[in-house]
Amino acid sequence: MSATVAVALALALTNAADIAPVSPSTSTPATPATTATIATTATPATQTTTPTTPSAAKTLRGALGEASSVVAIHGEPGHFLVADDERGILLVELERDDDQVSVLMGSPGPDSFRDLEGLTAVPPDLLIRSSPAAFIAIAERSGRVLAFQRAGGVSMTAATLAHPPPSKGKAKPNKGWEGIAFLSAALAPDHAPHVVAVHEGAPKAVAFFAWPALTPERTIALDDRGVDGRGLDEALADLSDVCVDPKDGSLLLLSDESARIVRVRIVLGDAGLARATLREVGRIELPMVKGEKPEGLTLDDDGALWIVTDATGRLLRVPLGP
Repeated sequence: MSATVAVALALALTNAADIAPVSPSTSTPATPATTATIATTATPATQTTTPTTPSAAKTLRGALGEASSVVAIHGEPGHFLVADDERGILLVELERDDDQVSVLMGSPGPDSFRDLEGLTAVPPDLLIRSSPAAFIAIAERSGRVLAFQRAGGVSMTAATLAHPPPSKGKAKPNKGWEGIAFLSAALAPDHAPHVVAVHEGAPKAVAFFAWPALTPERTIALDDRGVDGRGLDEALADLSDVCVDPKDGSLLLLSDESARIVRVRIVLGDAGLARATLREVGRIELPMVKGEKPEGLTLDDDGALWIVTDATGRLLRVPLGP
């Protein structure tokens, strides 16, 4: 593990007036603690309802065994942050001659970087003036929100995302929050900024929270077979991650058990987001090797979709087309 990261940020999550565009830190990250060779293969890729072959599969040998989520670093092609359930936040650099993976922020204790599942970048228009934090992550079991810069400043904030009540049976601690994403006001159907989070199971749900207060706004349980998520229960055996398509504001929902991505649109109800439903508009089938599960997804600046897997430690690039 890398050296203990000093707690240096305090993310204000209560004052909406505090939002203002802020340029994230561009400080050089810490010297890589571990490296791994990346092998590259290439095959065609299309977006259809039939199995999709990734255009590039970069195998990060021995580096991402417990990968849980991934986010592209915008403005830096080939650079990603990956949350590893055991090792912390990893920096992945895909370069022409020297691809490598390094521990950017290690896991010095049980209350810092372990159990992280969701990871996303804060859009420039939603950055908070009092904190330069450019990324946030969420812990699966506790729902604790972690805010940090690529340069290393980090704060385990007081904010948490409360688990939704189980729609049937009992809640399962290891089936908690799995993914998190930002939905900016420009893309949201109600023209307000939101955080979108997915709950893996018991219940399997898509939840919306106000930004920056993180107060609950709407939870759509997919496993209650109700009208709110009609048909999605069968399509998605569980929920592993979510990202927002910046072209149209649609949500890409990932299921590792189904090895599938389902694209949905948010349909406002008669009370706005409080009665919103989800409507499926497309699917992508992901061909996985035996024992491999797709755990996280992100869109890069070129609009290409990247999937991170556990066990095999691969980054799969899937172009979504025009």
